[in-house]
Amino acid sequence: MISYSFKYLSLLAVHTMLYTITLALITFASTFMVADTVANIWQLLNSGRVALISYSVWMAALTLTVLGADWLTTLGFVHALIFVACWWLVRDGDNPAHSSPSRDDYVRFPVTVYVPAFVVLYFLQGWLQ
Repeated sequence: MISYSFKYLSLLAVHTMLYTITLALITFASTFMVADTVANIWQLLNSGRVALISYSVWMAALTLTVLGADWLTTLGFVHALIFVACWWLVRDGDNPAHSSPSRDDYVRFPVTVYVPAFVVLYFLQGWLQ
């Protein structure tokens, strides 16, 4: 009975460690993706909408921090919101970003790859703890 409990605890510790490492790597990579995405679409954006989205993203991060979320989860959440906000700002039909497929890729790739990965890892965190 004791050996079974020990195996279960060590398996849980390994899963938690792998989760933390994966989340750290994805968050580290997304930091560069955020900078690249914003740098490539910045000149196409309306400054009023950018200010509103930036304020909302940072208020959500502050709320998560106050509620006790760990820093990796908070940073990942902020990155996910930035990607979604960039997609939302560039998606307008009259926006010149749609005439350039290369600029559109700066938004489409993070939204379709990073945001779902972060959501899956976020739910895994709830399961592991």
